[in-house]
Amino acid sequence: MCSSDLGWREFADLIRGAIFMQITRGSGYLRVIGALALAGAVAAAASSFIKPQMYVSSAVLRADIPRRDLQKDPNIGNAMLAASALESCRWQVLSRGPLTILIKKYDLYGKERQRMPLEDVIAKVNRDIHISRAEDGAAAPAVRIDFAYPDKDVAKRVVTAVTAEFVKNAADVNPDRKSTRLNSSHLVI
Repeated sequence: MCSSDLGWREFADLIRGAIFMQITRGSGYLRVIGALALAGAVAAAASSFIKPQMYVSSAVLRADIPRRDLQKDPNIGNAMLAASALESCRWQVLSRGPLTILIKKYDLYGKERQRMPLEDVIAKVNRDIHISRAEDGAAAPAVRIDFAYPDKDVAKRVVTAVTAEFVKNAADVNPDRKSTRLNSSHLVI
């Protein structure tokens, strides 16, 4: 039998025999452990270059409440960004329609859209956008919007669009609070 006639089973048997021989020899197991550790390090290094780097763009919306409204009702800020109002705005911003518009407008996840149904891409965007109440100790209530994406410029544009949509929906949820403005500040991490 010629060496070129060896199949994968013969090759696996040859490798198994070589490993067994190294382990049964006195210090052979140290070489096997070293070789496996080196192979693991090489695999870890290779996988770190394969995984795309993600950028997180963040915006914080803070309620700018006029002093006269605060004097009338000191809990106005908490009411504006109460859990139900926040969830209502969040639901409206992260529903299928607005996310579909974002995906198409900013060409989000182009490769995934070619091989996955739109519903799966919408679910992926939904996982990458986080809207939560910001607990930063400031007097005015705040909402934080984060989006993680491989392209930092696209991430910032998406957060800007989501922030604008959130402000629009917050005004719809609290129509009697027209004197209150939501101010935003951006962070790109």
